[in-house]
Amino acid sequence: MAKQLFANNAKGRLNAGITDIATTLTLQAGQGALFPNPTAGDWFLATLVDTSGNVEIVKVTTRATDTFSVIVRAQEGTANIAFLASDICELRSTKGTLEQIQNDIIAFIVAGTRMLFQQTAAPTGWTKEVSATYNDVALRITTGTVTVAGTGAFTTVFNAATVTDGHALSIAETAAHTHTGTTGTESVTHTHAHPSGIGSAASGNVSFHFSNAGFGTMTTTTESANHTHSFTSASTGSGTAHTHAMLALAVKYADVIIAVKD
Repeated sequence: MAKQLFANNAKGRLNAGITDIATTLTLQAGQGALFPNPTAGDWFLATLVDTSGNVEIVKVTTRATDTFSVIVRAQEGTANIAFLASDICELRSTKGTLEQIQNDIIAFIVAGTRMLFQQTAAPTGWTKEVSATYNDVALRITTGTVTVAGTGAFTTVFNAATVTDGHALSIAETAAHTHTGTTGTESVTHTHAHPSGIGSAASGNVSFHFSNAGFGTMTTTTESANHTHSFTSASTGSGTAHTHAMLALAVKYADVIIAVKD
């Protein structure tokens, strides 16, 4: 496909004057090599400038060394002008060139393509997406199927005020821990029933002495009283709720629209 060609800083001067209808021109020796060399229908645009500042844009389809063998005059609304030797010939950026590039880019985008634009109205050749499904939503990158999901609107979730919440811990929610306590020495006073006047009761360990007053062999028995101890440890802390504050998510944002290529 034929295309427009470009070169950096291509500038020369006419080796001889041309009339306003001439279809060829020649530059001073060695200057032609600064310009593109069109083939297979390609071309470049050259701007001719006379000493009075008058301008004509020409389309060059063939170059042979320093000679532009085929030129089409009066491009992009400029008029045919006669030029003199040493008048300027430059490869400049032109309005038509930039518009063609713009059109080529737009033409390259196929109909139905969806893109983001940071503007309220869609550009020419595009239609703005106005479905409520896409209003006030965030963007997510995915490697799977593209969809729209979720329920919280962007400005609702990310514009919330600071939230403070309180909660009192229950016993089940506290971490496992131990309590250490100590007890003093205790004497437990208790009695034992036995024949009147025989033996004695004491505190703690108890000794019984039985005489053989009609009871046979004398025996001595020592017993330890079995008993338990219980205590309640002291406690600290109020047991009331404590608070957690969450930073407000008032995120700054820039609005964009989705537009569909017509």
